Amino acid sequence: MRLSGRTLNRLAEMICGASGGFNESEAWANFRYRTSSQLTEFFSNCDLDYRHDGTTRKWWVVGVLEDLNQLPASDSDLPPDALVKVIQELLDPAQYVSDLARRSAALEDLNLVLARDELQAYFDGPWRCRVRSIANERGLAAPSRSLRQVLQDRDTGSAVEEFERALLHVESDPPAAATAACALLEAVFKVYVEEHDLVSPRKPTIKPLWKVVSGHLGFSPGQIQDDDLKRILSGMISVVDGIAALRTHAGSAHGRGGMRYRLKPRHARLAVHSAHTLATF
Repeated sequence: MRLSGRTLNRLAEMICGASGGFNESEAWANFRYRTSSQLTEFFSNCDLDYRHDGTTRKWWVVGVLEDLNQLPASDSDLPPDALVKVIQELLDPAQYVSDLARRSAALEDLNLVLARDELQAYFDGPWRCRVRSIANERGLAAPSRSLRQVLQDRDTGSAVEEFERALLHVESDPPAAATAACALLEAVFKVYVEEHDLVSPRKPTIKPLWKVVSGHLGFSPGQIQDDDLKRILSGMISVVDGIAALRTHAGSAHGRGGMRYRLKPRHARLAVHSAHTLATF
């Protein structure tokens, strides 16, 4: 498989370690800054003979990655072998010898980028980094597949990242997945408010945003004559309330209160897929 141009750009920013981030103005803080000679050393460590020529670092690296993207792959589900080596070198433990927690954070950053191409990096033991395809592992439901396409085709701001973050954490960190499901709905609602020139609520969080969006959609059970549709609409309203409460009580965005929620992956999947169904509608 070949990596997308957007993914190659993000990887180049991480290798350079100076610019990028999901909001463009942010640096990739979990990746080290590399000078000209260090870029040459980086690719040498990947057994690749590229020497930085003094031009703008990011665009030189993008050019190198584009070359590598055309090379053969021993596994058709993965990028060319040389690119896999580059991804592994990014998370080489020697770069994080005094800060392994930062290495874990870098892994999350990297996976949010690789998820666009249905790939995932992971640690096979304490030191080795591996790359695998997740195209067939996630078992995405139809609303999730549809929503991914919609988000990728339109300018939806942070919604794409929250979509991938939720799926990434369903198994490994259910509270984080629940938080991302809520953030996804917030992002989609904000886009809807902007596109339809609606008055944004003073507090741009999920429930005030939903009140504006649902009102504009006529999403009120009281306005529907059909009893069956009333039940469905009432259920979707409950989905928003439930996801908002779950994020507050059990998600990763807030401190935990006295009641302890033991969120399991199945609970996170329920929240994530419910959010996807509503967002797709």
